Amino acid sequence: MLLQNCLHKLKTACWYCFFMETVYGCHDEVYSSSGASVSERVQNLASSVYSEFEVMIATYGDGVIKNLMPQIVTILESLNLAYREKQEHEVELELLRVENDNLKAQFEREKQVRKAHEQVHMSYFLYHNLLAYHL
Repeated sequence: MLLQNCLHKLKTACWYCFFMETVYGCHDEVYSSSGASVSERVQNLASSVYSEFEVMIATYGDGVIKNLMPQIVTILESLNLAYREKQEHEVELELLRVENDNLKAQFEREKQVRKAHEQVHMSYFLYHNLLAYHL
Protein backbone atom coordinates (compact mmCIF):
# COMPACT_ATOMS: atom_id res chain seq x y z
CA MET A 1 0.00 0.00 0.00
CA LEU A 2 2.88 2.39 0.77
CA LEU A 3 4.25 1.81 -2.71
CA GLN A 4 0.83 2.57 -4.21
CA ASN A 5 0.74 5.87 -2.27
CA CYS A 6 4.20 6.69 -3.55
CA LEU A 7 3.19 5.84 -7.10
CA HIS A 8 0.23 8.17 -6.74
CA LYS A 9 2.64 10.95 -5.78
CA LEU A 10 4.66 10.19 -8.88
CA LYS A 11 1.51 10.37 -10.99
CA THR A 12 0.62 13.75 -9.51
CA ALA A 13 4.09 15.10 -10.40
CA CYS A 14 5.46 15.04 -6.88
CA TRP A 15 8.10 12.66 -8.22
CA TYR A 16 10.94 14.04 -6.15
CA CYS A 17 9.07 13.51 -2.88
CA PHE A 18 7.98 10.11 -4.12
CA PHE A 19 11.52 8.99 -4.80
CA MET A 20 12.92 10.46 -1.60
CA GLU A 21 10.32 8.63 0.48
CA THR A 22 10.50 5.38 -1.46
CA VAL A 23 14.24 5.07 -1.95
CA TYR A 24 15.70 6.88 1.02
CA GLY A 25 12.80 6.59 3.47
CA CYS A 26 12.67 10.32 4.08
CA HIS A 27 10.77 13.36 2.93
CA ASP A 28 12.74 16.38 1.74
CA GLU A 29 11.02 19.30 3.46
CA VAL A 30 13.49 21.77 2.02
CA TYR A 31 12.61 20.82 -1.54
CA SER A 32 8.87 20.68 -1.05
CA SER A 33 8.71 23.92 0.95
CA SER A 34 11.05 25.80 -1.37
CA GLY A 35 8.43 25.90 -4.10
CA ALA A 36 10.85 24.38 -6.59
CA SER A 37 8.96 23.97 -9.79
CA VAL A 38 8.86 20.92 -11.96
CA SER A 39 8.61 21.57 -15.68
CA GLU A 40 5.56 20.34 -17.50
CA ARG A 41 7.67 18.06 -19.66
CA VAL A 42 9.23 16.43 -16.62
CA GLN A 43 5.80 16.09 -15.04
CA ASN A 44 4.58 14.32 -18.16
CA LEU A 45 7.59 12.01 -18.13
CA ALA A 46 7.07 11.29 -14.43
CA SER A 47 3.47 10.41 -15.19
CA SER A 48 4.60 8.11 -17.98
CA VAL A 49 7.09 6.44 -15.64
CA TYR A 50 4.26 6.04 -13.15
CA SER A 51 2.19 4.18 -15.74
CA GLU A 52 5.09 1.89 -16.59
CA PHE A 53 5.78 1.23 -12.90
CA GLU A 54 2.16 0.24 -12.37
CA VAL A 55 2.45 -2.34 -15.14
CA MET A 56 5.75 -3.64 -13.77
CA ILE A 57 4.38 -3.90 -10.22
CA ALA A 58 1.28 -5.71 -11.43
CA THR A 59 3.46 -8.14 -13.36
CA TYR A 60 6.50 -8.64 -11.13
CA GLY A 61 5.65 -7.23 -7.70
CA ASP A 62 6.73 -4.22 -5.64
CA GLY A 63 10.43 -5.05 -5.40
CA VAL A 64 11.07 -4.78 -9.11
CA ILE A 65 11.25 -0.98 -9.19
CA LYS A 66 13.20 -0.43 -5.97
CA ASN A 67 16.60 -0.63 -7.72
CA LEU A 68 15.48 1.72 -10.49
CA MET A 69 14.58 4.54 -8.13
CA PRO A 70 18.01 6.16 -7.63
CA GLN A 71 18.61 6.26 -11.38
CA ILE A 72 15.16 7.65 -12.09
CA VAL A 73 15.65 10.31 -9.40
CA THR A 74 18.93 11.39 -10.98
CA ILE A 75 17.50 11.45 -14.48
CA LEU A 76 14.38 13.42 -13.57
CA GLU A 77 16.30 15.89 -11.41
CA SER A 78 18.90 16.44 -14.13
CA LEU A 79 16.26 16.83 -16.80
CA ASN A 80 14.25 19.27 -14.71
CA LEU A 81 17.38 21.29 -13.97
CA ALA A 82 18.27 21.33 -17.66
CA TYR A 83 14.81 22.62 -18.58
CA ARG A 84 15.00 25.34 -15.93
CA GLU A 85 18.47 26.38 -17.08
CA LYS A 86 17.28 26.41 -20.69
CA GLN A 87 14.41 28.71 -19.76
CA GLU A 88 16.77 31.00 -17.86
CA HIS A 89 19.14 31.08 -20.83
CA GLU A 90 16.29 31.90 -23.19
CA VAL A 91 15.27 34.85 -21.00
CA GLU A 92 18.88 36.01 -20.75
CA LEU A 93 19.31 35.66 -24.51
CA GLU A 94 16.23 37.77 -25.18
CA LEU A 95 17.49 40.46 -22.78
CA LEU A 96 20.85 40.44 -24.53
CA ARG A 97 19.16 40.75 -27.93
CA VAL A 98 17.21 43.77 -26.73
CA GLU A 99 20.37 45.29 -25.27
CA ASN A 100 22.23 44.59 -28.52
CA ASP A 101 19.47 46.26 -30.56
CA ASN A 102 19.59 49.28 -28.25
CA LEU A 103 23.37 49.50 -28.55
CA LYS A 104 23.16 49.27 -32.35
CA ALA A 105 20.59 52.07 -32.43
CA GLN A 106 22.72 54.19 -30.11
CA PHE A 107 25.80 53.55 -32.26
CA GLU A 108 23.94 54.59 -35.42
CA ARG A 109 22.70 57.79 -33.73
CA GLU A 110 26.20 58.65 -32.53
CA LYS A 111 27.62 57.90 -35.96
CA GLN A 112 25.11 60.27 -37.57
CA VAL A 113 25.87 62.99 -35.02
CA ARG A 114 29.60 62.56 -35.60
CA LYS A 115 29.11 62.73 -39.36
CA ALA A 116 27.03 65.90 -39.01
CA HIS A 117 29.72 67.46 -36.79
CA GLU A 118 32.40 66.52 -39.31
CA GLN A 119 30.40 68.12 -42.10
CA VAL A 120 29.96 71.31 -40.09
CA HIS A 121 33.66 71.32 -39.20
CA MET A 122 34.64 70.66 -42.83
CA SER A 123 32.35 73.47 -44.04
CA TYR A 124 33.85 75.83 -41.49
CA PHE A 125 37.38 74.79 -42.50
CA LEU A 126 36.63 75.22 -46.20
CA TYR A 127 34.97 78.59 -45.63
CA HIS A 128 37.97 79.92 -43.70
CA ASN A 129 40.43 78.57 -46.27
CA LEU A 130 38.49 80.18 -49.10
CA LEU A 131 38.22 83.40 -47.17
CA ALA A 132 41.96 83.40 -46.44
CA TYR A 133 42.73 82.61 -50.10
CA HIS A 134 40.69 85.55 -51.35
CA LEU A 135 42.25 87.98 -48.95
